[in-house]
Amino acid sequence: MTVKQQLITEIERIDNPVTLVQIFEIMQLLTHTPQQPNNVLISEFAGCLDDESARQMATIIDNEFNAIEGEWFVVPTFRVGKQSEPLCDSGRWSAP
Repeated sequence: MTVKQQLITEIERIDNPVTLVQIFEIMQLLTHTPQQPNNVLISEFAGCLDDESARQMATIIDNEFNAIEGEWFVVPTFRVGKQSEPLCDSGRWSAP
């Protein structure tokens, strides 16, 4: 069975009209979106800022988004494997 046939089979099983409308809308987005590489879209803005404006923008972004506000803590990430592997990326905790 092809992917197209699988999709048709799955859609035919759906009874909920709201779900069918959502699927239709998603399909419309997928089939009517121009497929341009991201760098083509970004390149349209190349050179639109002078050097001073670009420096100011970089400074604002750095000041506003490169600091963590409030209290933050590390949550352990569990892994499957040997007991000697760390439970988090920082290596502060070890498996028992």
